[in-house]
Amino acid sequence: MRTLLIAALVLLPQVLPAQKLETQGGNLVLSYLPSDEPDGAPLQVVAKGKLLTGDTTPQAERLKKFTSTLVEANASGEPEKVLALWMEDERPNIRKVMEDAKVAGANKALYRNMKKSEPLAYIEYGTYLLLFVRHEGQMGAFVNTYPIKEVQGKLYLTNRLRDDAAFSSWSHLFERELGKVVPKGK
Repeated sequence: MRTLLIAALVLLPQVLPAQKLETQGGNLVLSYLPSDEPDGAPLQVVAKGKLLTGDTTPQAERLKKFTSTLVEANASGEPEKVLALWMEDERPNIRKVMEDAKVAGANKALYRNMKKSEPLAYIEYGTYLLLFVRHEGQMGAFVNTYPIKEVQGKLYLTNRLRDDAAFSSWSHLFERELGKVVPKGK
């Protein structure tokens, strides 16, 4: 069943463009319709989550603050600020990556050149939150997924999902559709 889900998530956007992305109750819903039947019943991809644009709930404000902290820490290039964003047991691996001056410099430059970073949506995936953030910078706009784990009321970045095929499929699908459906500057 998982293989079928992953195949559908990968192939669906190539066959049909999403016509609508919205929050319905506690779910984030992507709706697809055949182009020749725009009034028919949609095929929907549903995940527990919501759009954050215009949302002022405490959860939305918390994710906006996390996004701001994430961008500021990475733009600073200060290892301790960047490491504080990560799950404690993952920090040694992140520190090793940051010791490569070329990688650390590229990361710092990327985040320093961000003109705007806005959390667009999140979905819940097991005990993780997948936070989708639209970044606008000198090289254009893109949507990035940040896997987050909450521990004792605090949010942390994690790489624990990097080898998870369903995570890769979900993040790719929602990054692509959020980039198309959510207007720039909104």
